[in-house]
Amino acid sequence: MGRDLNWKDTDLDFALSVVMKKLQQLNPDKSPDPDAIHPLLLKECATVLAEPLSMIFQQSFEARTLPADWKTANIVPIFKKGDRTDRANYHPVSLTSVPCKIMESIIKEKLTKLLDSHQLLCKEQHGFSRVRSCLTNLL
Repeated sequence: MGRDLNWKDTDLDFALSVVMKKLQQLNPDKSPDPDAIHPLLLKECATVLAEPLSMIFQQSFEARTLPADWKTANIVPIFKKGDRTDRANYHPVSLTSVPCKIMESIIKEKLTKLLDSHQLLCKEQHGFSRVRSCLTNLL
């Protein structure tokens, strides 16, 4: 690809305002994470929790490691259709740490912005691209 990147574009910081916004956007109807911390609690306490979470995100990113609790998940069965007594009619879903999902979301947005701004993805890339999908690729 050979494009020069402005390294300022690649700096990732977990600004207080960004973390605050993410906390305030949490869906309070979602299930709590393995830590038993409900998203409603995180949302309601956003003004108090944004700064310490911002610091944890930054330190974790710089150290290239995650807190051990963020690496665990609760696996719950979700009913698909058919006979509820047939276990084949369920699929597993992993409930992971909400703060970790917030951190992942911030990283994803920054990475997507970087890739888009420097046109690092070819126009034929459809999977995992905004307003594009595997279906648009087929069409």
